[in-house]
Amino acid sequence: MVKQYAVIFFALLITGSLFAEKVSSLSEGKALASELNKPLLLDFMTDWWGSCKQFARAAEEDQEVIVVVAVPGEGVDLAKQYGIKGYPTFILANANAETYYRWMGYTKDLLFTKMKAGFADLTTIAEKQKRYQEKPDARTAAVLADYSGSQSAYKEAIQYSTKAVSLDDSK
Repeated sequence: MVKQYAVIFFALLITGSLFAEKVSSLSEGKALASELNKPLLLDFMTDWWGSCKQFARAAEEDQEVIVVVAVPGEGVDLAKQYGIKGYPTFILANANAETYYRWMGYTKDLLFTKMKAGFADLTTIAEKQKRYQEKPDARTAAVLADYSGSQSAYKEAIQYSTKAVSLDDSK
């Protein structure tokens, strides 16, 4: 039987390290995030995919990445609720579990790069979409590209990525 999990982190990114508080359910994570005014990181993973295994090993071996309690009972329902299409998928969310940032794939460097990008703009995806419609910018386009790609909306992801490159003034 294939197992799917939602691993819930109470996440705080400080100087390149991820510190997490253990929680055993989304409701517990939401309550703690609300109490401390900090975001959640939801990790949707399987027990059979290479990147998921790599993250799990790194989390056990590396004190900078701390895995919290897997929630097998909630995992399948949460994956459906969040429209998870591939593994691992990470979602940075507010205390109401509304998505700030979302991406697929894992390497340690990618995790910290994406976490840093997510923490740079703690507005919901809905707020980012509205802002982008009003005044497109490269950073928001890149975030929306990651979000779309993680939902297998590849045409939309390519459009956002193309726009992000065209708006990037750091070239």
